[in-house]
Amino acid sequence: MDHIGYYNNSKNMTTYVRPLLEMGYLEMTEPDKPKSKNQKYRKLRK
Repeated sequence: MDHIGYYNNSKNMTTYVRPLLEMGYLEMTEPDKPKSKNQKYRKLRK
């Protein structure tokens, strides 16, 4: 969220990050622990 200039809160997460995950543009670095404090996201090439 910091990278794109938005605050890291739950509304921004559901608005911006989740759709990108579902469309396959992002992937979780720790998919087994989606609520981990160390969770990060990686951009995928399409």
